[in-house]
Amino acid sequence: MYITVLVWLPTILCPITVQPIPDDDVPALRFFPLFKENVWTYQGKIRWATGRPNEVRKEQLTLRMEVTETYQRGVVWFARIKIHPSGAWWYESGTAPDLGAYLCVGYQVYALNEQRTTEVLHRLQDPQDSLVGLVQGDELEFDFPLLPGKQFGEVTQITREDGGYQWKVLAPSPTTRSSAGKELEPIESVELFNDTLPGHIRLRFENEVLPKNWTGA
Repeated sequence: MYITVLVWLPTILCPITVQPIPDDDVPALRFFPLFKENVWTYQGKIRWATGRPNEVRKEQLTLRMEVTETYQRGVVWFARIKIHPSGAWWYESGTAPDLGAYLCVGYQVYALNEQRTTEVLHRLQDPQDSLVGLVQGDELEFDFPLLPGKQFGEVTQITREDGGYQWKVLAPSPTTRSSAGKELEPIESVELFNDTLPGHIRLRFENEVLPKNWTGA
């Protein structure tokens, strides 16, 4: 059994996409642009217990997530991804994070494992399928917008008195970067925290500010 504790402060790079965002159909894409060939790079420190007494390993981890395929049916947006960051939750050195997909419905984003990815895409491509029961309560990954104080997660866990196994949106501390000795403008960011008892996961998402003349090249 591997119990992972993440100190996960990722740098997430969202490249410019020239595709129009179907705001009216899938508003979650305003916050999470899951278009083909878009890439996010996650960097952070990870610690995990090996199962042997008092043995905890540490490693600097970098994951590059890429959208490889998209499919839309009505208000549902499917995005197959290569390297899912949740593979780090149960990480062991030398193992590759799992593949899967994200499914956007309204302002919510659901994370699918490899098996569910195949099942869901098959249903989406079947015109006779009414799509009832397409997503499961434990697959909710994001509920936008991520406002401080918001809590979300698995429907079976959200009422826990100890507050465990659910995402909490924290008020982030101001973050700035410097260049050539000069401090730049504060960076927009948001932090998520999940107490997995006895481990925990903390994520910080930063909005990368690009030059005004940026063309996406």
